[in-house]
Amino acid sequence: MQGTITGFIIRRGAMLKETVRAMALACIGPSAQTEVLARLCQLTTGETVHATSGRLDLMSVLCPGSTEALDASRERLAETRG
Repeated sequence: MQGTITGFIIRRGAMLKETVRAMALACIGPSAQTEVLARLCQLTTGETVHATSGRLDLMSVLCPGSTEALDASRERLAETRG
């Protein structure tokens, strides 16, 4: 007879510590890439930026911790030209 699981513990790793996570997708002009990347790097809520192919150029993963901080990050991104 096989053993029986009597209980388990789930520990949240580094990727799951933040309770609010979002992806921001951007379509940018070729001359604006430097400015947009600089703005993304300035965001304290930004975790990673990925280049994509197709209609969208960049995907950024944001971990703001609250919906209010997410709104503030989105507003800062919207102010970026490009």
